[in-house]
Amino acid sequence: CQLTRPARAEAGPILFSGLFGGSGSERIYALATDSSGNFYVGGETSSAELPVSDEALDQIINQGEGFVAKFDAAGELQWLTYLGGSGQDIVNDLALGPDALYVVGETSSRDFPGAPPVRGTQDAFVAALSLDGTSLYYSVLIGGSDYEAGYAISVENRQAFITGITYSIDLQPNAYLGEGDAFVTHLDAGGQVIYTRIIGGSSTDAGFDLAVLDGEVWAVGQTNSVNFPGMDLLGSQDGFAVRLDSSGGTRWVTYLGGSGEDNAQGVAIDEDGRAYITGVSGSEDFP
Repeated sequence: CQLTRPARAEAGPILFSGLFGGSGSERIYALATDSSGNFYVGGETSSAELPVSDEALDQIINQGEGFVAKFDAAGELQWLTYLGGSGQDIVNDLALGPDALYVVGETSSRDFPGAPPVRGTQDAFVAALSLDGTSLYYSVLIGGSDYEAGYAISVENRQAFITGITYSIDLQPNAYLGEGDAFVTHLDAGGQVIYTRIIGGSSTDAGFDLAVLDGEVWAVGQTNSVNFPGMDLLGSQDGFAVRLDSSGGTRWVTYLGGSGEDNAQGVAIDEDGRAYITGVSGSEDFP
């Protein structure tokens, strides 16, 4: 379960590499680093014998379980904790704050650590963990009567911003728009919801990533909705980018795509508010 240095590191730029896992299957979906070169990873596992730390927050695996681990700059495991309950749990993204590690994902567990039971078939979750993986500052479920998943998280001033997909007509009253909507939720430093914004049209829409600057949010994803607000669908599926102000109101919306299938999967912003977006295109006429 340890990462290892290659025998001939001088042959290339790789400083260390290796396999991490147990007798089941593992997937790592997220990575965050600190200024000392330590890094945190998160994902899902079905292995009961991962090297869980003695003081870990969650030491028990049930069905498929989320996990979070910290490695030092040399690739040595520092700690590992499972994260989940009796249902299916997945860690999809991580964000590192000054004194906490923020985790977002999806859960069907009615006993997810520190949280009330899920409301529907599955909820998005947000958890703030201590940097040693032993304690939980808060745990919040974002969900309605149907299905939610949290795909990305960004943190600014100890406040968390999350995006994902919802299929619930009651996640935000009178706001559900179609067969599945993107959402953006803003939590304060204590994990209380400041706002939830539903984004979409009459078909399926999902938010895949977001970035934050001075309380404003840039969110990207995909839409199949011909009536997605502020844009005209060019193909069967387009990427979208939306900028929200500090209260969750729309600053602007734009599409990313052509006549084929396109989606936007990642976004970063610089200090001047310029957005850099990546994704996938199946359009021969992508602009």
